[in-house]
Amino acid sequence: MRNLTLQRLGQTMEAGRIERWLKQEGDAFATGEPLYEVETDKVTVEVEAADAGRLVRILAEDGAEIDVGVVVAVVADPEETWTPEAVEAYIADLASVSAAPLAQRTDPEEERVADTPGSATTGIAAMPLARRRATELGVDLRLVVPTGADGVITVDDVEEVAAGGGDEIARVRERRSLTQLERRMAAAVLESWRTVPQFVQHVEVCADGVIDAHRRFRADAESSVT
Repeated sequence: MRNLTLQRLGQTMEAGRIERWLKQEGDAFATGEPLYEVETDKVTVEVEAADAGRLVRILAEDGAEIDVGVVVAVVADPEETWTPEAVEAYIADLASVSAAPLAQRTDPEEERVADTPGSATTGIAAMPLARRRATELGVDLRLVVPTGADGVITVDDVEEVAAGGGDEIARVRERRSLTQLERRMAAAVLESWRTVPQFVQHVEVCADGVIDAHRRFRADAESSVT
């Protein structure tokens, strides 16, 4: 068995986002056959197989953002026999001796809970009941104004936002991760604001002479026509 790592597809590429796997676990593939699509900071490209083999374990799921050099999958040779236990042992050995870190397999249920507004804000002071209520109503605790003692968010605070009594932006309508291109654009704008002086320059110009000349030329043109 051997491992597949995310290769550098451009001089400035430091990470990529796995858009989708074109092969599933257990599928065989030939040399040059596309294995998965990866989104860089500029384009989305298909990554082709350098050698023939069989995909036995996917470590980077669809949508995962992976640094260059990270192991994204384990592959077996075309005629190689393998078992799930052998794959697990190979991954364990790879994690202990390889310089390339492994992509972490994600549990969809754990990912769903982590993205829940009420559970992703552990650093905010809020009553446990308020957190649960925020999860139920889809309210982001980071944007709720606390009214409880010592700045603690209460259930009433959460329900007020959910009912429209608080700031309109406090209710989360949609959650989605940024693409690599969007991240690159945001980073470029932020870097520009940080490093390039921002100023506005006003210049006043007296255009009376230009206006008078235009009027004379227009009058002369109209008189010549008549």
